[in-house]
Amino acid sequence: MTDAMLFAGIFLKNPAMLGSVWPSSDRLCSHLIGLADWNETRHVVEYGPGVGTITQHILGQLRSDGTLIAIEKNPELVEHLRERFRCADPRLKIVHGSAADVRKILIHHRIATADCIVAGIPFSLLPPREVQRILWRTRQSLSPRGRLLVYQFSDAIEPVLKRYFQLLHSGRVMRNFLPARTYVAVTPGGGIRYRKQLRRPGHITAS
Repeated sequence: MTDAMLFAGIFLKNPAMLGSVWPSSDRLCSHLIGLADWNETRHVVEYGPGVGTITQHILGQLRSDGTLIAIEKNPELVEHLRERFRCADPRLKIVHGSAADVRKILIHHRIATADCIVAGIPFSLLPPREVQRILWRTRQSLSPRGRLLVYQFSDAIEPVLKRYFQLLHSGRVMRNFLPARTYVAVTPGGGIRYRKQLRRPGHITAS
């Protein structure tokens, strides 16, 4: 079974778990990767890696002494990820769990804070309290200079993000099965340094 077929099958069973019927496009992956500063990024967390499309792109940029913790809630996708990557890359840690437990997961792996957190879970389809819990734990888990990269298929998360983070960027990627909204956020006060590093701050559109 191909990644796309597995992804679509799980979406049909539980749309709220994935938010899209198709994996992320190469254009969306490239756009997200371009929003991080990989020279200063050692520890990365990914919420909802799905079939591992963005996971693979992150590993392609992550430094040799880095760590990528991929947190996936769906047991079928966890099994697929472990089969796909087969622990061939020691930097990758696949965790069956919830993004709301990111603090506990980081502590378990002896990591104080993450330099970058990539979140593609469908926030708009989750209960509000769960969204708030995830964002609060995410804020606690980011380093002072860390970045939160979010991609969604609606802009419903934007006002909620602003309650917990300082937004540095919002964009749109059209070449995806569903056009995606992207955001770069930092903890309050953490964005001063990064404003000059983003090549095109503010709202941009990637065709």
